[in-house]
Amino acid sequence: MQLFITPDSTVITLETLEAALLIAEWHLNHFIVKMDVVRGPSHSERVLRWLENHLVKNGSYDFLRRDMMQDIHRSLRKKADLEPVLEQLADEGKVQLWKTKAERIMSNTWLPKWHLQNWIQNTRL
Repeated sequence: MQLFITPDSTVITLETLEAALLIAEWHLNHFIVKMDVVRGPSHSERVLRWLENHLVKNGSYDFLRRDMMQDIHRSLRKKADLEPVLEQLADEGKVQLWKTKAERIMSNTWLPKWHLQNWIQNTRL
């Protein structure tokens, strides 16, 4: 920019430097937005989307991990890949995890508390 304003000068003015920084900042911000679009959904976003999409089909807020592992995105079908994501979502309070004698169960946090208590009482031996 300075070259076009004063072609024979080697001095860059503060005004030109600030304008150049604004242009660079604009380009970086647009680059970051485009990178977010290309990135695709994270593993936790995939799990939450799966839970939302299968809520009606399941007929309950409770899901078996085995069912999820059979039907979820290929990158999460192994227990070693799915478990850390579920633990992270549980730490964030987005799902609840518990284990019965035979199955590992998970539930969305929007599950009413009375339902959880009734389910746990009914499954105890």
